[in-house]
Amino acid sequence: MEGAPKNVVNAPVPPQPAPVDQNNQPEQVGNGNGNLANENSEVLVEECKLTSDVWPHYIRVKVNGVIKAKCKYCRKNLGGDTRNGTSHLRTHVKTCIQKRIHDGAQKILCPNYKATGKPQLSATQFNSDVSRKELSYMILVHEYPLSIVEHLGFKRFCCSLQPQFTVPCRNTVKKDILSLYGVERSNYQKVIDGNLGRIAVTTDLWTAPNQKRGYMAVTAHFIDNTWKLRNSMLKFLYVPTPHTSERLARKLFQCLLNWNIDGKLSAITLDNCSTNDSMIAHLKNKLVLNNLLMDGRLLHMRCSAHILNLIVKDGLDVIKDGIHLIRESVVYWTSTPKRVQTFNEAVKQVKLAIGKKLVLDCPTRWNSTYDMLSIALLYRDVFFRLRQMDSQYTSAPTNEHWDLAAIVIDKQLIFSEMTALFSGTKYPTANLFFSKVCDLRLKLSDWCADLNPVVSAMAGNMWLKFTKYWDDIHLVLAVSVVLDPRYKMHVIEYYAAKFGSSDTWWLRI
Repeated sequence: MEGAPKNVVNAPVPPQPAPVDQNNQPEQVGNGNGNLANENSEVLVEECKLTSDVWPHYIRVKVNGVIKAKCKYCRKNLGGDTRNGTSHLRTHVKTCIQKRIHDGAQKILCPNYKATGKPQLSATQFNSDVSRKELSYMILVHEYPLSIVEHLGFKRFCCSLQPQFTVPCRNTVKKDILSLYGVERSNYQKVIDGNLGRIAVTTDLWTAPNQKRGYMAVTAHFIDNTWKLRNSMLKFLYVPTPHTSERLARKLFQCLLNWNIDGKLSAITLDNCSTNDSMIAHLKNKLVLNNLLMDGRLLHMRCSAHILNLIVKDGLDVIKDGIHLIRESVVYWTSTPKRVQTFNEAVKQVKLAIGKKLVLDCPTRWNSTYDMLSIALLYRDVFFRLRQMDSQYTSAPTNEHWDLAAIVIDKQLIFSEMTALFSGTKYPTANLFFSKVCDLRLKLSDWCADLNPVVSAMAGNMWLKFTKYWDDIHLVLAVSVVLDPRYKMHVIEYYAAKFGSSDTWWLRI
């Protein structure tokens, strides 16, 4: 059609002419500043295409015979003649408040939650990608199920906070988490590659009770270039049965290669068992020994906490009958709500104000047995009262059992303190090892000569296990105490004098 316009300015929606009233007068429109102004404008028909990237934000109009550029967001009129340039138009686009609101760039004050400290106010703006990333972080940190994003209550909660955010499905969240893992792994790989020191590795096997499947956890520990202790789980992988030493060595070696730390290892700490000893032998055949400390002679480190557990378990065998009765008593009086109520009534009758609840131990963790016996001893009189109140309670320990338990628990205090120190995760523990083991050796030597046959028998069992694993001290643990500015060589000379200058038990290369 000949009368049709050739080209309208780059506007996504064709602009409408200003409305007029019945007297053919232009209606008052906003000028972008909240005020009203009379305008007699018409949209220009462009003969040629405007090439500047600023024009998509404006509509060229003629107001009272003057060419103007009307902002699409705030409707403000600026000079629109092409001879005037576009600098003033570009400046307005950057500062236009209505455009920032339209683009979602308007920031608001809201709390900024961090890992530590109180939340602080900061200027933020809504970003759907950031929200999805934070959702993935939340599921990872708190171990929420992926199905949480499909719960109606969770969706309604998100909608009440930000209606513009669309909650993704579980498959999308899974992809986001895997993508997030890739980014975090890449960042951590740079930290490990740039670390100037060596890296210690701990690994252990864990069997899922519901799946009956074995998994290996590999954790790295090192001091970074800023002298901060870092520890992170490198791998949590499924290990098919049978868990032979060759298979375990192959899985661990593959993990070391993937993280590029096979040449900068300091030591690998394992629980003490024959399978792990054989695994280290297979692992040495795969590693380049020249890259390790002393050609790999210091590679294998036995878990000190695990050895402590073995020593204490042998010592507790002397009162295993009493421990069995106390364990059965705890099980009996915590099995039903009615028995718990009866136990609390007996506590009030004997006028005890302890406030601690009975705890049941885990036979594979000696410190839980220590906690069980320590708390049960506080309620010794209560158990005697309960034996009179309930005829079905037949597992009450005798006075002799309680006396032996009190003696043994008093001697086990040093083991409880050592376990707490060796199990620390927020501080280095190697420098604490030497002095504690030396003190334990001195105490065991004194207990073996004790006049109480129970104490001497307990110490004898512990001494056999102690000499089996700690008759020699690992060189790395001895060096760590020398590097401690509080001790240096003085502590080694002190204990060497205690054990005799000819006794070299404290050092092994």
